[in-house]
Amino acid sequence: MNKKTSNIPDITVPEFKPSIPDYMVDSIKDKSIKFLVEQVSIIKQQNRWQSEHIAEVYDYTRTINGKVIELEQYRQKQETKYIVSTKIKLKQSKLKKVLLPSIAVFGLFLYPLYINAFLVAGPVSIADIISKILP
Repeated sequence: MNKKTSNIPDITVPEFKPSIPDYMVDSIKDKSIKFLVEQVSIIKQQNRWQSEHIAEVYDYTRTINGKVIELEQYRQKQETKYIVSTKIKLKQSKLKKVLLPSIAVFGLFLYPLYINAFLVAGPVSIADIISKILP
């Protein structure tokens, strides 16, 4: 069983009773007017009780809203951090894919040719060839 728990207490609506003093009610002889006066008293109590609970709910809602905003800001920071780290890893991966073959080509083919040309032609001739190739 998955029982939902909350720290918010359940609301129990009290039974409201007229709060008019007896000496005032006893002086009213008409039963319908007496009933209406008692109902007004009950409605006033209910209204006060509801207003208090609405204020409590409003305060609680403001607290929750602040927490939700903080949570959303944290989520956005985490999402941004994840996107940035993903892009960095992707660039590092691309760099490895280009750098390792370049080093291998240079080390296996170009460097031995350079050494061979350097030994055969000498340093001055190599410098002249490179200066003609590069503008």
